[in-house]
Amino acid sequence: MNGIEKITARIQEDSQKEINAILAEAKAKAAEITAQAQAEAKAAAPAATPAAPAPSPPPAPGSAGEVKLFDVPDKEAAMIMAIVADKMGKPLNELRFKSIKEVK
Repeated sequence: MNGIEKITARIQEDSQKEINAILAEAKAKAAEITAQAQAEAKAAAPAATPAAPAPSPPPAPGSAGEVKLFDVPDKEAAMIMAIVADKMGKPLNELRFKSIKEVK
């Protein structure tokens, strides 16, 4: 090995040592950040659990419960219920509609 090759080899060795040191430092920092993130996630996990849904309010006085609407706007469903009640000669609050579906 002549002088230039020795110098080049020495530079490569020094560079590799620096690379290894930087890599070790980066791995340690990444492990620290990961541990911190996992600790924060564990601490936040119980708070992130969704609360039980609020109970639905009781139906309005005189109503017979809920109506499932399929492709029908609320306003049209209300008109249909009123027309049916009128044609049957019954008060609307005595009828029970389970669902209203548009026939296509």
